[in-house]
Amino acid sequence: MNKAGSTQAAIDRSGATAFRELNDEEWRLVSALHHAGDGGAPQRGRPRAAPRAMVNAALWILWSGAGWLTLPPHYPSPSTCRRHFERWLADGTWHAMTQRLAAGGRVMDCTKAVAASDQSDGVAPLRATFYSALMG
Repeated sequence: MNKAGSTQAAIDRSGATAFRELNDEEWRLVSALHHAGDGGAPQRGRPRAAPRAMVNAALWILWSGAGWLTLPPHYPSPSTCRRHFERWLADGTWHAMTQRLAAGGRVMDCTKAVAASDQSDGVAPLRATFYSALMG
């Protein structure tokens, strides 16, 4: 991100667009969508994964064109992130989020995702859903 606070993706040394996680402003745009289900009975078992980390993981998958099992280790587990992503797709949360991010100026380079869309990894249709929402 540049000094002016641009939401444009960073450019790495090779000239390719580098992945950029949600900044604080972007997270404020979508965070309410991810807290709507919180507030019932206390959860048993493992602590919940942070919603922002799971959103960033899903964005990384879509940006990179990679499969869920290649998710970098600083994100929650691939199965957790995928389960939440699939739920967000099914209940409309993902669509609402992409609309808010696009309205807020989020621009993502889809070059890798489009190149990977020929792979039968099960993520290609999801990439198309995401990018169609972002591109209008």
